[in-house]
Amino acid sequence: VGTGKGTVRVEVAHRGTHVEVVVSDEGPARGAPDLVHPDSAPLHLAAAVTTAESFGGRLMVADAHTHRYRLLLPRSEVTTRHDA
Repeated sequence: VGTGKGTVRVEVAHRGTHVEVVVSDEGPARGAPDLVHPDSAPLHLAAAVTTAESFGGRLMVADAHTHRYRLLLPRSEVTTRHDA
């Protein structure tokens, strides 16, 4: 838990059959592994991993040196109805 100061950046992109969400902040680097595992992650990250996996996604460390995480979620087609 930090001081709540600094910038949080969120980037979203389409990656074929998935949507990629990259979140980074100015917090200290933790030197984490490439893939976040619920058994070894802090409680808040373990919850994020479990939630991502329940939707068929993955949560990974995008860059351990800059505190940046990458979430991949499968895309789903949303159908909207337009009444004329």
